[in-house]
Amino acid sequence: MASRQCKNSPDSFCYVCGYYVGDKHVSNKISKEAKYWEAYRLYIGMSIGDQENAWASHVICGSCRSNLEAWLRGSARVIPFAIPRVWREPQNHHDDCYFGMVNIAKYRKVKGRRALTYPSIPSSIAPVPHSETLPVPKPPANLEFNTECEDSISSETSDAEEEYLQLTSADRHYPSKRELDT
Repeated sequence: MASRQCKNSPDSFCYVCGYYVGDKHVSNKISKEAKYWEAYRLYIGMSIGDQENAWASHVICGSCRSNLEAWLRGSARVIPFAIPRVWREPQNHHDDCYFGMVNIAKYRKVKGRRALTYPSIPSSIAPVPHSETLPVPKPPANLEFNTECEDSISSETSDAEEEYLQLTSADRHYPSKRELDT
């Protein structure tokens, strides 16, 4: 399903909480290299997904980002739910397109985004708050020695980390015009 048919852009909504991210609100393009990516994986128990799909949101709001990163550092701040918004490909634009069903016309101020009506539909299931059965997880004591989930990290992540290390090394290579033209 093409996202261009939606009333609102998928990137106008946070991937984690599903709240509207207007021009006045802080948002960040989702990146595997960011701290919140690892924090999300550890907090939720799975990685951020569907980033290759046009129908998915590709941004995280400033609130979710800062709360996930604070939790990772051991702060008392957390995201207010145990299960984030669950995204699936919409089947139609009439009654299963979250991006078309959220009426952003009433949005005026950053705090007003919480007052908007956010549906829970098959393609976008609402977040589930923490409870006695779904408590706030404990952050890892030491990330350097936390190997519990390393087996679940894809080879793409390892390749990205290796590429990052290569780019940050002191012996950078700047190609000449001739090299670029060949």
